[in-house]
Amino acid sequence: GVGVDAGLAADRGVDIDLGQGGEDMDVVRQRALRKIGHRHQRHPRTAEPVGQAATDQIMAAVEAVGAPLVLGGLSRQGGAGPPANMVFSYLPRYGLDQTYRKVYLAPFGEIMPLRPLLRHLSPWVDRIDDLSAGDRPGVMSVPLGTGRPVNLGLAICFEIVVDRAVRDLVKGGAQLLVVPTSNAWFGDGDQSAQHLAISRVRAVEYGRSIAHVSNVGVSGLITPDGVVHERTVPYTQATLAGQLPLRTEQTLTVRTGPWVVPAAALVLALAGCGGSGGTHDSHASTTAARPSSASAARRRDSAACRSGRLASAASGVALAIAIC
Repeated sequence: GVGVDAGLAADRGVDIDLGQGGEDMDVVRQRALRKIGHRHQRHPRTAEPVGQAATDQIMAAVEAVGAPLVLGGLSRQGGAGPPANMVFSYLPRYGLDQTYRKVYLAPFGEIMPLRPLLRHLSPWVDRIDDLSAGDRPGVMSVPLGTGRPVNLGLAICFEIVVDRAVRDLVKGGAQLLVVPTSNAWFGDGDQSAQHLAISRVRAVEYGRSIAHVSNVGVSGLITPDGVVHERTVPYTQATLAGQLPLRTEQTLTVRTGPWVVPAAALVLALAGCGGSGGTHDSHASTTAARPSSASAARRRDSAACRSGRLASAASGVALAIAIC
């Protein structure tokens, strides 16, 4: 297993700090917070843009705890162009090691569809920046204190909802999934708990432990059986410390791909159509006194059944395309 510890400065609008065990976690957390600043204000999505001043604070915290640090932030390549929702890894005595740019952007939160039309409906439309999307899965190898690397699968915020995103991480070698999120847009509502519940389903579905870390929402360490450990309370500073098993095997979900649900829907639709045809045939046999009417009814039922099968097949294909 691997120890995953998170010191959360999770008051409204405050950043996340990650640490590593080996000593009293309150001591580690307080030392890191003194280095990085307890009231480091941030964007509701993840963290604020990473400039030199922020980098200096981050590295001070990394050296203070003597462990790799993985955190989220908004950043522009070269300081120009659209920003990206990203995850950065920092190593002691090294600095910035790897980055991941979110691939599946959230509509109406990170990218605004139909902007020219929707801006006439709400002034909020033009307050949403279109972020720049990444083009590769977020599999990041991070060395532990022992030197052993762990392959993290990064699913920023609602990427955990996207089936293809999670499948690509697991097929790419992720041993542990990490879901950094904010949940700040939703305030005191139930969305944060629902988000954690989605991560629980994914843990069982893909057979991976998940570190679900929210700035202001519910955080928790989830084992592959879907059980949440060290669950936190929203808007409460907390420290998570626990052992999470690392897995490499692929579950049935990964091996079968996205076709199980649409295939099952198609089978059920065809079975229902076949049952419907049998019922009409049975009814027609009771009206032998009017053979011409019965034949016409059977022909209509047969044509309707064929149309139903075609419609079901088309729906199954459309569903498969949507899921893929």
